Amino acid sequence: MQPNLNLSADLDPEPQVSGRRLQTHGGTVHESKGLLQTPLPAWLARLARRLAADTAAFGIADKDGRPLEPNHVLINAYTAEQGIMVRAG
Repeated sequence: MQPNLNLSADLDPEPQVSGRRLQTHGGTVHESKGLLQTPLPAWLARLARRLAADTAAFGIADKDGRPLEPNHVLINAYTAEQGIMVRAG
């Protein structure tokens, strides 16, 4: 069972990708320039900081053992018939 994360914020209109809504935060990936970084919104920066601290999911950054935090975040909205399929094995 997946948790229901109902995140809401005042955002720019969401683009559509493969029929699903997508929010991008922290910058835009440019084909030749890489990530054109912008700050994460405060609500998302707090969430990202906590996720990094609680799980170290993004790796350990420095000799002091501080975890890496994400520099950008993509949030996909799926309908009940969409989503990431569970892989067996």
